[in-house]
Amino acid sequence: MSTLYPQTDIALRDGRNVTVRELCFGDSMELFKRLQGHAGKLIDAQGRVILDAEHLAGIIAGIEDLSQFLLSKATSLPAEQVQALPLRDGLRVLEEAIALTLNEEVVGQAKKVAGRIKAAFGIETTIKTPSPPSATS
Repeated sequence: MSTLYPQTDIALRDGRNVTVRELCFGDSMELFKRLQGHAGKLIDAQGRVILDAEHLAGIIAGIEDLSQFLLSKATSLPAEQVQALPLRDGLRVLEEAIALTLNEEVVGQAKKVAGRIKAAFGIETTIKTPSPPSATS
């Protein structure tokens, strides 16, 4: 039987398994809405919007309400069980939830949608794609 949402099982250190799955569309939109509250962290020094999976993952991992929301929705664990996870288990589950929900394919699709919205409304915003490190630093 195939799964509607990509998913993976994580073995916790206490022997339990937790299934981590990509968020559904509605929960993803709620995550992005919550992420807007931290919009200042999405803007670089030149005023460009930074939309790449690694940067978004770092913001989510560093902000408790975002990581709690993502873990609860991606695992179907109640918030109190998410909060009670040992740190190493919580970080492993969070890493997998981010990988499934905010991978380059998803971020790329979001950029396409943002581009269409920009074009439709004449919005002038730069969406920065990370450049490879310079060999002459």
